Amino acid sequence: MKVMPPPLLPIFRSESQVKLLTWMLLHPDTEDSISGLAERLGLPWLTVQREAGRLVQSGVLSCGKCVPGPTCSS
Repeated sequence: MKVMPPPLLPIFRSESQVKLLTWMLLHPDTEDSISGLAERLGLPWLTVQREAGRLVQSGVLSCGKCVPGPTCSS
């Protein structure tokens, strides 16, 4: 079942994306692994990987802020 974005935040895809973006904006000098972010944010690893990949593809995050993989070639 697809979960709708929070009604107060209609510009974001999901609450998970909001959590990830909030962390990145409040800690711009901190690099972390996908698993580290997942643990820190209380989100499933796969969710963080997907959201980080989407943010890299859209140009919001750089590859220096993600783990190399299908969406990051560093």
